[in-house]
Amino acid sequence: MKKVQHIEHAYKCKICKGDTFQKAQIKRGKAPQPPIQRSMASPSVLAKVMYDKFSQYLPLYRQVKEWDRYGLNTNDKNLSNWVIRASHDWLLPIYLRMKHLMMDKSILHVDETYGQIINRSDGKSGQTNAYNWVYRSVPSQGPTITLFQSGLDLSLKVSLKAILERLFVMVILPIISWKALPSQIVGRMFVVIG
Repeated sequence: MKKVQHIEHAYKCKICKGDTFQKAQIKRGKAPQPPIQRSMASPSVLAKVMYDKFSQYLPLYRQVKEWDRYGLNTNDKNLSNWVIRASHDWLLPIYLRMKHLMMDKSILHVDETYGQIINRSDGKSGQTNAYNWVYRSVPSQGPTITLFQSGLDLSLKVSLKAILERLFVMVILPIISWKALPSQIVGRMFVVIG
């Protein structure tokens, strides 16, 4: 690992400077644009932080210690902001395109799971659950797409309404509240497993 410092030099025309009838000629070099403006995170640093967090399950506070050994003085708040910003700026358009392609499918596997949150960010009691949904298309309808969605409450009617109205078959893997599906979805075929 190495630290790369980019310097932008500015040059002016010495001859033009003395002539009051000519505009000053200033030329400036261009440094590469960072993936996150006003940030020292390079594309490779962002990729490593996100890979370690989501593939290696290495928490950000532990990554800070590792980055400190390499000479990058940062904190977990910076790393968290980098992950959020990079996800929003670079990964959200990909997610939305995949979601759009998934909406054209007629068969969809859906799984719901939940886990208890100890300290909720919205101030509610830690005795409540966070819900995670996995949507997966089937290989017989083109490339398989798998998407994830999370929420602090069981808002099935809100989160699935647009998808459910277009589906012909939905395979629901152990779902708790399949009876809570919107009443407008009449005549659809649901396969409940589990």
